[in-house]
Amino acid sequence: MPNLLLEIGTEELPASAIYSALEQMESLVPALMGKANLAFEESWTFATPRRLAITVRGVADRASAQVIRKKGPSLSVARSEDGSWTRAATGFAQAQGVEPDDLRIEESSKGSYVVAVTETEGIEAEDILSGLLLEIVSSLKFKKSMRWESRDERFSRPIRWFMAIFRDKIVEFEYAGLKASNITFGHRRLSGGKVTISLPRNYEHELKEVFVMADHRARLIEIVRRAERVCEEAGAVPVLDEDVLDEAVQLVEWPGVILGRFDERYLRLPREILVHAMKSHQRYLPVETKDGRLEASFVAIHNGNPDMANIIRKGHERVLAARLADAEFFFDEDSKRPLVDMLSDLEHVVYRSELGSMAEKSHRLARLIAEECAELGGDEELLSRSRRAAMLAKCDLVTHMVIEFPALQGTVGSIYARRSGEHELVAKAIHEQYLPRRLGDILPETVEGALLSLAEKADNLAASFGLGHVPTGSEDPYALRRQALGMMLILLDHGFAFSVSRLVCASASELEANAHGFAWTQDARRAFEEFFAARERVFFTERGYRYDLVEAALVVDRDVPLLVQRRLDALVEAREEGLLVRLYTAFERCHNLSRGQEAGAVSELHPQEPVEREVTNCLVDVASAVEGALATLDFYGALEALDPLCEPVNRLFDEVLIMAKDPAVRANRLSLLARIDALFSKVADFSKLMWD
Repeated sequence: MPNLLLEIGTEELPASAIYSALEQMESLVPALMGKANLAFEESWTFATPRRLAITVRGVADRASAQVIRKKGPSLSVARSEDGSWTRAATGFAQAQGVEPDDLRIEESSKGSYVVAVTETEGIEAEDILSGLLLEIVSSLKFKKSMRWESRDERFSRPIRWFMAIFRDKIVEFEYAGLKASNITFGHRRLSGGKVTISLPRNYEHELKEVFVMADHRARLIEIVRRAERVCEEAGAVPVLDEDVLDEAVQLVEWPGVILGRFDERYLRLPREILVHAMKSHQRYLPVETKDGRLEASFVAIHNGNPDMANIIRKGHERVLAARLADAEFFFDEDSKRPLVDMLSDLEHVVYRSELGSMAEKSHRLARLIAEECAELGGDEELLSRSRRAAMLAKCDLVTHMVIEFPALQGTVGSIYARRSGEHELVAKAIHEQYLPRRLGDILPETVEGALLSLAEKADNLAASFGLGHVPTGSEDPYALRRQALGMMLILLDHGFAFSVSRLVCASASELEANAHGFAWTQDARRAFEEFFAARERVFFTERGYRYDLVEAALVVDRDVPLLVQRRLDALVEAREEGLLVRLYTAFERCHNLSRGQEAGAVSELHPQEPVEREVTNCLVDVASAVEGALATLDFYGALEALDPLCEPVNRLFDEVLIMAKDPAVRANRLSLLARIDALFSKVADFSKLMWD
């Protein structure tokens, strides 16, 4: 079966745009091919800084035939008593393009109907592909896109050519004033320019002839292999940073690797600073000795002429030497003052006037941590260390190092805290305050770091929602979703049963008390609570919990993630063991009748049947057991404690008329059911449960 090739040639693309486009192409192609009923075997993407490409292998010669079924009038309307077709039937057949005798008769739950079945022949693949490829190209979207020349079309970078081949023929389409052809271009400096691709299957091979390794996966393997080889020759090993490699592989078409060196005096700088200086701008890989110590070496990945490797190496060494000289100067200047002396400088650092200075933020964090420690029952030493970390947490923002390397905030503060003689746990907490920085990142290890990170995120959420910065759709410029997720992860990891809303509202109260015009309105609070509830739903359903169980648990605990998860685990276990369905049956019968009824006391003055008295007495014992289990957060125990009610409740409905004629008796029985309903609702909202 024939193959299809599409290549979009561009000016050099950012790595982030490349990965976004590849992800879109990998989903667009199968979707559009399926929509066109055009079968294929598999697709494979390629990417370099100057091209995005996809091959589709085993494409069918034509789209599959379409069978269309149209339901017509009922048989009683379509046929007369003598068996001939009525006007309704002939009119329907004519409208569908079939003869009346070709109509089929099918049975349904509502009787017999006539059905017209038509089959349309599949369209030739060549007649489909032009429009399909145009739709792929025009559908690609980027976070940042641009126009060029006088065009209205937008793309991440200007498009310079299209190549589209099916079998051995050009698939003709036009976009942005460019017509598709069978011509591509080789390496910008190492090749002679234009290359004609004869067949899609020759794409990779023919590009290699002009110094382009089209498959980014193969380039990554080659880069790693070469980096390990040059380091091995020097008796060292490269530090293979995934982020650096993912970007570097999309900076080169014909990867070259060189091992450079820098002055050993820079090894006195903290490892984190050295590594960041190498990675942040130049995308170098640090090099270690085999026992894990940093070497005065680095690996640079280049896109130049391999024959000029020595010149390329010297250029990279000059660039890094300048970066390290700057880092050394900043480090030495910052080291002239202890970290605590920089606290006063924070009074002049203001992000938004309504939020006050960073010095005020430090005090807010310290007070919020005091509340966290009190709720946790922590000792004075924990409180002292945590408050100290909060007061010093933002001091590195005024250091030369962080001003030059903003991504090192927190890290630099931690390093300088150690050098200033602060407690090791204080230094660690300063480093951990921003964790997790992204999805999949590590979490704070220390209790001090966890408390500081929670306070930091609660303060950011309060500030953002108070100022009206509410995430909408895909827009979240202040990363509030990530911060809410970080709070949930930390609370679960450390086993803190904190209410997130309470922490955020406490921070908001502190912001209001600073009297800079910040206001925590009911609208702001409501917006935050709705936002956080939505994040909890997503969080727990993505962890594999059934959506109905999530809803049942959230109604009770709302914004205490630790209790939500423990309650969910109990509900899952009870469902698997059959306990939950027994409880639900009893609950549903009580809930349906007692809805809107107050759970008042049950009077013994009114006539009571024996089973009625049995349920009343059982309820007292069960309520005590449930309350005891909930007090110790034993949610499965609370569910088990409800079980003894099921059998007598079911008998109550079988043997007693709840809706008795006597109003007093009826009210008494409904009150009993309402009390049972209320007790169940203390464990979970059973009304949210669903059954397959």
